[in-house]
Amino acid sequence: MKILRDASGSVMVELAVCISVFVLIFVGIVNYAFLIEVGIQVQEAAAAGAEYGTIPGNYNDFPGMVAAARASVSSQVLSTMATPVAVNVYSCSPGGAVVARTASCYDGGTPLMFVQVTTSATESVVLHYVGMPSTLTMTGFASYEVPWT
Repeated sequence: MKILRDASGSVMVELAVCISVFVLIFVGIVNYAFLIEVGIQVQEAAAAGAEYGTIPGNYNDFPGMVAAARASVSSQVLSTMATPVAVNVYSCSPGGAVVARTASCYDGGTPLMFVQVTTSATESVVLHYVGMPSTLTMTGFASYEVPWT
């Protein structure tokens, strides 16, 4: 039968299948690139807020730290970003356990003051793969020592 041996049009069918797969892969790559960019901006926002807190006289200006964090992100990320949280903590060593301001450190010194800013943003995922949530939450954290306290 001639109709069973006729291959005209099979290239178009193969092309349509391949283009569909490539479009799905491309959209997934673009979506994840956007999510990575959001994660970077969220982390940089935390760093900007903590940097503001290390400026002389700003270590207790929590609204200023929050404003600096929010000012450092794009308007698109800002719309999905939760309000940053800024706090002061004391520790005997960078990255060490939090202690009271009046505590004595193991070396007899006084605790160091740190400003900490935590940020987060929740973004929607365009392509929902099996087992993947429809939204992802990116968080940022920065802790800088206040050098003059």
